[in-house]
Amino acid sequence: MLAFNEYTRVKIPATIQFLRLGYQYQSLREADIDFRESLTPDMI
Repeated sequence: MLAFNEYTRVKIPATIQFLRLGYQYQSLREADIDFRESLTPDMI
């Protein structure tokens, strides 16, 4: 039996749905995030 966790049941399907709606995925590894404001410079 497969092990299901939060990624397989929630995060991956939600990400796929947002991509289908036209949102662009931005990796946290490559992002320049201001954690005090929770924004990236692209959003401002």
